[in-house]
Amino acid sequence: MFPRFLLALAASALLCGAAAPASHGVAIELLPEVVLDQPHIALADVAYVHAEQADSAALAHVDLGSVPRVGYVERFDRAQLETAIRQQTGMRAPALHWSGAAAVAVRTKTHPMLAQALVDAALAAVNAEFTRRHLHAEASVTTPPGDIELPAGDWQLRARSLHDTAVGARLPVWIDVLVDGTPYRSLVVPVAVIARAEVYVARHTMASGMRPVPADFDRVEQDIAGTAVPVLDAGELANTRLRHAVPAGQRLERAALVSTEAVLRGEHVRLTVQAGPIGIETDAVALADGMRGQQVSVRPLNSNETVVGRVVAAGTVSLE
Repeated sequence: MFPRFLLALAASALLCGAAAPASHGVAIELLPEVVLDQPHIALADVAYVHAEQADSAALAHVDLGSVPRVGYVERFDRAQLETAIRQQTGMRAPALHWSGAAAVAVRTKTHPMLAQALVDAALAAVNAEFTRRHLHAEASVTTPPGDIELPAGDWQLRARSLHDTAVGARLPVWIDVLVDGTPYRSLVVPVAVIARAEVYVARHTMASGMRPVPADFDRVEQDIAGTAVPVLDAGELANTRLRHAVPAGQRLERAALVSTEAVLRGEHVRLTVQAGPIGIETDAVALADGMRGQQVSVRPLNSNETVVGRVVAAGTVSLE
């Protein structure tokens, strides 16, 4: 009869032998589905790994890539996982003993971002642009967006520049959503705009070519959203004249102003020709507008011939 302590040692040895995994094999139990709250997927996230300590640590860190976008599913079957294990650890398929699911479905845990954050970002961008342009404006979101779902991480909203955007009565504001500094998606937030600014309104009818002065206008606050009217200040009237007539009660646009050194279509100009030491002058009619330094077509008076000269001064075109 065996002593009791020998029987206990034998039983302990049998139990330990049954519990210990074979040193030459790795048991992997694949889960059917996981939902992750992190940016990357590791083998330890999708399976239980039973192996010696060194092998277990190496397998746990096998990288399976980034988590799928919100609303999508990434699937990995055993063959795909074996390929990743072999490439990253060098372990071969005969050493892997699989159990559990045939494939695992990976989804991303979502975090809601309230629509109000998008609204606030859009309105802040519009108001900042109005301040830069010295406009008094009222902005409101016409159709509020819905809440959106984002993956784990620090999110940030970035409104695209409105510097080159005309101030319309309806202004689309693009908002880029970033997660951990990486662009995730972009949305457009429609903003209704009332942009008030002081504009020049003619007190009386002003003829083409006339030099405007502030006394010719009333400063009136108007809603300029949806128009191409820029805001003028008194300093911009200096050294200018009107490209075309401005009726009484009409607001002045910057496009109506030209330099006093420009020539206007239909205007009588002095046409000069220099032939060596001899200079010739004659009267002509400008056939197009032209700024100083630009070429312009003119027709000498009492002639049907058209020539091209360069504007050199107010009312003067030089034939080259």
